[in-house]
Amino acid sequence: MENMDKTYDPQFEKKIYDTMVTMRDEGIFLKGDVDYEIKDITPTEIANQPVLMLAYAKAKDAFQYDNPDLFYLDFDQLSISGNDSKAYIGIGRSNTYL
Repeated sequence: MENMDKTYDPQFEKKIYDTMVTMRDEGIFLKGDVDYEIKDITPTEIANQPVLMLAYAKAKDAFQYDNPDLFYLDFDQLSISGNDSKAYIGIGRSNTYL
């Protein structure tokens, strides 16, 4: 955890949060089963799994609290996934996040 605190950048969390805002604004969440690419994320950020997961958890919690009108979303089913160069917010292993 000590190393994570030194490498954690709140701007990384903001990228994830902003992606969720875009998903909301474009109606992506209403589909319930779309994986949506997080823009401007670097391979270094993706590779640092502990920081990625922390940023995702914080962004998801903040987004959920800021958007009570999205009560129909099952935020526990929403996940982050990716490969070496891209990361996505979406269904992960679930069938839907509705």
